[in-house]
Amino acid sequence: MSCWLCDHAQRAVPLGYKEDDAATTMLRTSGNLKLTQRMLGHASIQSTMRYAHATEDDLRAALNAMSPISPEAENADAQEALKTKAK
Repeated sequence: MSCWLCDHAQRAVPLGYKEDDAATTMLRTSGNLKLTQRMLGHASIQSTMRYAHATEDDLRAALNAMSPISPEAENADAQEALKTKAK
């Protein structure tokens, strides 16, 4: 399997830019570990997991993006329920 990043990288890539930086950026951008694996040319998902680092904020953002209710709407509903309950 060829490395998509290697095939498409520009020569102007910063010297300190490592595979884990690339993997993390791809994962955050795509939100898809399997796609990141294919773009990096890794044979196993474990290799990709070693380099792609997801933080709690990344996970929260992904869950919020998938949620049919935005966090703002959810908070507004909860506040309205408390007001109604207090009456």
